[in-house]
Order: sequence, then structure tokens, then C-alpha cells
Amino acid sequence: MSQKTSDGFPAREGRIWTREKLAYLQKYASAFMTAMAPKRSKGIWERIVYIDLLAGPGRDIDPGTREEFEGSPLIALAIRPQFDHLFLTDKDPDNIKALKARISNEDNSRVSLDVADCNVAVDEVLRRISGRTLRLAFIDPEGFEVNFSTLAKLAKRRIDLLYLFPSGIGITRNVKNFMAMEKSPMDDFWGGSDWRDLPGGEAVHRRIQQLNSG
Repeated sequence: MSQKTSDGFPAREGRIWTREKLAYLQKYASAFMTAMAPKRSKGIWERIVYIDLLAGPGRDIDPGTREEFEGSPLIALAIRPQFDHLFLTDKDPDNIKALKARISNEDNSRVSLDVADCNVAVDEVLRRISGRTLRLAFIDPEGFEVNFSTLAKLAKRRIDLLYLFPSGIGITRNVKNFMAMEKSPMDDFWGGSDWRDLPGGEAVHRRIQQLNSG
């Protein structure tokens, strides 16, 4: 869910756990660049880039306090030493429009913005990256929109991948509904239907069929 912030553009709702997640991103990205940036001058890496396939509008807002804070793209832009380039995509054009407005003129030249589904955008992003490019990717889905194949594509070259896995509440809340579907989002999420054969899966499926027939 999005809300308007003081600059008139949309922002994602974010609470204390959102701040905690973003704090980890800031610390990791800072340590990553501190360690890896010197290797550019030594010729080990041609470039170091940041990838965010679900970038959002660039700012978050706490719905309770109305306090605003920077989202993952703006955090990545502020990391020092700098990333050589940032690939930021989102399927919502309003998010990309807001993000574009929030990126400074100074940073525009090292940012690529695209409106695209993450599972489609990954191919174009990887096409534009050489084999001597080191990557840090932040993948933060709201649900099960990231296919396993997308993660597999990212992992084919040298990358540090920060991925928020929707376990616990996310899977527990939806697994019964997914089991009842002939083709479910979980099939793409796991890269196949084998998850249905996990312990307990068959029993859950039989119970759902009983409830649907009775």
C-alpha cells in the first residue's frame, strides 16, 4: 500500500521492521563497497553495480507516526564508496516516476530506471553487465512475485544477493490456498511443483479436496 509524502509523490508504508531491514541493507552495502571498491583500481573488477528489481518509489512512510524515511534505492545511492551504476526497476510506473523525481541530478548519470516486471527486467539488466562486473542485488518482494528462475539467472555470475525470503507468515498464510490451485504462484517461486510433495503437503491437499467437495 502506498501513501503520499511531503513531496507529493507516493511512498510505501513501512514500520519498525522495515527500518530494521533497510538498516541491514545500509550496513551490508557500505561494508561491501569499502571492501570491494579498491579492487576496481587493481583491475580485478571493471565495475561494481547495484541491482534492485523491486525498487519502489524510493521513500517509505510510517502510517502511524507519518514519519518518512529513505527506501532501498536512495540508501544505495548514498553508499560511499559509490556504486558505478545502479539498475532500478519496478512494474508500477508511478513508483518509477516518483523515484526519478527523488534522484538528484548529480546521480542521474549512474542510474538506469525501467518500468518492468522483475522476472522480465532481469534479462535486460544482465545483458548490460559484463563478466568482469561485480554485483550486489537487493531483492525485497512483498509476496511471491519473484520467480526462482530470476534468482538462478542472477546467480550465474559473481554476485552478493540480499533476498528477503517470505517464510513464516507469508507461506503459512497462503499454503492451503496454493495447494488447492492447479497452477499456483508457489510453482514459479520454487521453480517447480515438487514443494507439493514435502512432508505434510499431501495431507493438506487431501483435506482441502474434502472441504471443497463437502
